[in-house]
Amino acid sequence: MFLEKSISGFYERYGLLGAFVLFFSIKILVTGFLSFLVSNYIGQEYLANPVQDNPTYATFFLVVILFPFIETLIFQYLVFYIGRKLNIKDYLTILLSTLFFALAHHYNVVYVVVTFFSGFIYAYAFFFLSKKANDLIAFLFISFLHILNNLLAFIPD
Repeated sequence: MFLEKSISGFYERYGLLGAFVLFFSIKILVTGFLSFLVSNYIGQEYLANPVQDNPTYATFFLVVILFPFIETLIFQYLVFYIGRKLNIKDYLTILLSTLFFALAHHYNVVYVVVTFFSGFIYAYAFFFLSKKANDLIAFLFISFLHILNNLLAFIPD
């Protein structure tokens, strides 16, 4: 597949840090564009997360520190672990991981759609890195990618 060969070449040339920059850049471009569209044409309120109703310190701990690790464990690590045990094809495991991640963010339909794209990036990056390195590296990579994304989303609040 073209995408996998392109990312593999990038990974071989720039290593794990380069892959992090690549996947984070893709994540920011895609979700930034979708957030821009939602904010300007549907309404900013559709991007609100109910966790934001907590005190700032609690929201920071939950959204920026805790949830990325828990969500990566459930929606990437476990889904791929079970997918391998059941011999589910890689593309279907990526799709299932993406769907489960998006549906777990069911605050409203718009949020699920926006989160679907994030879930796909996380799932594909996990798939890619678990093949190139191992599941632990993939887990930590996705967790920190998710943490950085949530931190950037948290800062304006």
